[in-house]
Amino acid sequence: VRSDYVRDAYVSDLQNAAGGYAPHDTYVHLYLDGVYWGLYDVHERADDAFAASYLGGDETEYDCLKHDPANIMSGDRVAWNAMMAAARKDLSADANYAALRAWLDVPNFIDYMAVHFFVGNDDWDHHNWYATHRRLPGEPFRIHSWDSEHVLKDVNINRLSLNNTDRPSEICTRLRANPEFRLLFADRAHRLFFDGGPMYVDPAA
Repeated sequence: VRSDYVRDAYVSDLQNAAGGYAPHDTYVHLYLDGVYWGLYDVHERADDAFAASYLGGDETEYDCLKHDPANIMSGDRVAWNAMMAAARKDLSADANYAALRAWLDVPNFIDYMAVHFFVGNDDWDHHNWYATHRRLPGEPFRIHSWDSEHVLKDVNINRLSLNNTDRPSEICTRLRANPEFRLLFADRAHRLFFDGGPMYVDPAA
């Protein structure tokens, strides 16, 4: 009913078109011992190996969290805790905002959040996301789309007020206190939604 094979891939494609890092996929017809088994969407998993392949280094250098900061796929959550501690300071102060930007790729994060706001993802962000971080100085966290089939169901679904503790939405909510962030969000939104950007009417369609 919801064309799940299309929706999840569409959200990943939007994040990639925005310049982010989301799983790539391909559709295949599967046969097992000559018996047709159906249509499958074969896609990457946004884990440590994925991050290393697109962002450099070796997969053993990466922290990878899935759905929940307590669900550690590789590495640990030391850096995530440090990032969240920075996010929970008064971000209206430019020094605190700069400290958070040392942990988080903010333009990339804005694009990720804008995609999920745009598609009205109502099965997120209490789960259905990956976060990766290379354990080197100056390397930020990046958030990756995952399992986004509950999207584009109703134009009245509004996720802008989402604020789940220890999740991307908490970071975004706290960042709104900073004028520079709000201006950057507006700039990124203009790039995405106007003048032929990836979420402008024709490209998105």
